[in-house]
Amino acid sequence: MGLRTIFFCGASVLLFACGADRKEKDGVVRVKTAEAVSTVGDVVWTYPGRVEAAEEACVAFRVSGVVSDIYVDEGSRVREGDVLARLDATDYEVQLAATEAEYMQVKNDAERIAALYAEGGTTPSVADKAKYGLQQLEAKLKHHRDELGYTVIRAPFSGSVAGRMCEPHEAVAAGMPVVRVVGDERVEVGISLPACDYVQRGRFDSFSCVFDVLGGTEYELRPKYIAPCSNANQVYPMQLSIVPKVGTPLPSPGMNTTVRVKLKVEDDGCVFVPSTSLTEVSGCTGVYVFDAGRVFFRQVSVDRVCLDGMAVVRGSLVAGERVVCAGVHRICDGQEVEEAERMSLTNVGGLL
Repeated sequence: MGLRTIFFCGASVLLFACGADRKEKDGVVRVKTAEAVSTVGDVVWTYPGRVEAAEEACVAFRVSGVVSDIYVDEGSRVREGDVLARLDATDYEVQLAATEAEYMQVKNDAERIAALYAEGGTTPSVADKAKYGLQQLEAKLKHHRDELGYTVIRAPFSGSVAGRMCEPHEAVAAGMPVVRVVGDERVEVGISLPACDYVQRGRFDSFSCVFDVLGGTEYELRPKYIAPCSNANQVYPMQLSIVPKVGTPLPSPGMNTTVRVKLKVEDDGCVFVPSTSLTEVSGCTGVYVFDAGRVFFRQVSVDRVCLDGMAVVRGSLVAGERVVCAGVHRICDGQEVEEAERMSLTNVGGLL
């Protein structure tokens, strides 16, 4: 081994040792910080939503039978009252004809008995029996007429046919879906509220939705209802109606959208912090506040975590204080740290 090689190896070892020694002497953790921002002002919560038809029905016959005709296909436009399908009504027509004949006979008998009773030619019991027998036949006749009418199904509202569940010559039972109709004159948006947002529904002020597929078009929303009970996913479904815009087509059912909920302005002691600043120490949730080169743990309660990576917290933290948003798992209360970079809540990533 040459002298030059030995000198190079020795210098490398010395530099490495010096670097390690410098790192050990430094011992200061570098962290990123961000400023806590007040929630007073225009606070907007966002949720993923999906467009749904306000009117949708799986139309069925109210009587059983064999389908004779279906007059629409998938995608067909229909108006309210249009005939969609028809059953073979032969059996119901025969049944109605027999009932009509029976009714005429009983009616004539009842009229003769009523005339006799008026002249004192029969007893009240016989007259009452004829009267009530006629009423029974009238109800039976109406029922059979209705059944004949039920062999035809009509569109309950204007819209489009979204599906056919059977074909002609198939036997169907009463109530079995035959045609699915979806209204397209009114559409709604459905979202899901977590429990932490549901309890603050009284702060909801206005609603809107934005569609990327429609070039960022924004529509006003009007709340329709919020389910009072959570579903199996422990969220509360909320339904909102889309307000039509003049000259702009309505979104179609199935489209995805982003729903924006604007909250009423009020000073409730909450602030925005990055969700990455939240940590847990000895079972308590809190953040590390950066002050004069040191960090101090501050306990807070979390109101909600937003989709944009921010969290709304409540506690002794005030707007303007800086919190550690990167490196929270490498520090402890009172530790000396070095601020590596400040995170902007309005210029995330430094793109502006």
